[in-house]
Amino acid sequence: MKSQSILLAFDKFKGTMSAQQVCKTVALTINKLHPDWQITQLPITDGGGGSLDILFNYGFTSVEVKTVTALLEPKKATYAISQDGERAFIEMASVCGITELNRLDPFAASSIGLGVAALNAIKRGAKEITISLGGSASTDGGLGFLIGLGAVALDENGKPVSPNLAGIRSIHSLDIEALKSNITWTFLADVTNPLVGEMGTAQVFGKQKGLEDKDVLVADALLGKWANLLFLTSSKDIRHIPGTGAAGGIAAAGISLFDGVVISGSIWFAELLGLRNLVLNCDAVVTGEGHFDEQSLMGKAPGYVIDLAESLGKKVHVLAGNVDPQIMRARNIKYVSLTEIASSSELAISDPEKWLESATIELTKILDL
Repeated sequence: MKSQSILLAFDKFKGTMSAQQVCKTVALTINKLHPDWQITQLPITDGGGGSLDILFNYGFTSVEVKTVTALLEPKKATYAISQDGERAFIEMASVCGITELNRLDPFAASSIGLGVAALNAIKRGAKEITISLGGSASTDGGLGFLIGLGAVALDENGKPVSPNLAGIRSIHSLDIEALKSNITWTFLADVTNPLVGEMGTAQVFGKQKGLEDKDVLVADALLGKWANLLFLTSSKDIRHIPGTGAAGGIAAAGISLFDGVVISGSIWFAELLGLRNLVLNCDAVVTGEGHFDEQSLMGKAPGYVIDLAESLGKKVHVLAGNVDPQIMRARNIKYVSLTEIASSSELAISDPEKWLESATIELTKILDL
């Protein structure tokens, strides 16, 4: 077959290989078999884990900041800032995420650490701040986030409230005078849930963050109270706007007070990485992640790659750790699964690089048709 151009656009194989490692292994394996093929490596993400590593390859540098976890324990976190210092990217999961906690306390969990990190970026000169909202531990409507940025939240006696869901119980006033008004805010989220109601953040995601059945409606009512206070402060009723429920309601505060926007992380990164032009200039696209299922096609990065490639008339294939074959048949997409090649997911996970090489050899047979 004539020489062809292949775009490798992989997300991470969670828990085993980074997006960069996957792209590199697949590229090396293809080039051993077809040294004349032009291979372009594009590690991708939708704003989840591994996002910072990708940004560091695109003109961003690492900044360390002293902040706190969701349960207010001191910690050091890292965010990314552009070379000119004007754009900052903060990954909420790595600042005050749920995975680092050894216990869940939904009324105490706070987003204040995120605000502290964002304020640090602002003081360094950032004018545009992008926050990836996945992996949050809090359901505080962004109250903690605002306090971390410098807002003053008081009870009816003029005393500061706690920066969490419990603090909303007693909050009486919110003073945002100290907050910078010249910042452009973007929030990356793959959920469209509103702040309150049956599809709201407390009722849909509260149990994942430790809310008991008896507390779910209590939390929803508190967030309704918080929405009222935001309305009084900004004159914007954001309680039912899609996406305001992201990360326990942080997006609600951002949209209400900062004119922030909530967009898909896949779209944001695709624009940053120049994905469209790379797809236009290749013969075929290969994408994938550790576990490719229906969720992969619902806002996640590999699904976005597939949709874009198909819309541009390009051949697209999936190479992933594990693949739902029904999804592939429904979309008429050819695929290779490490689990199928290795005969079990346990074997595939035990030596992912070995089985990725084997799966890539099978992939080249499809690409060589």
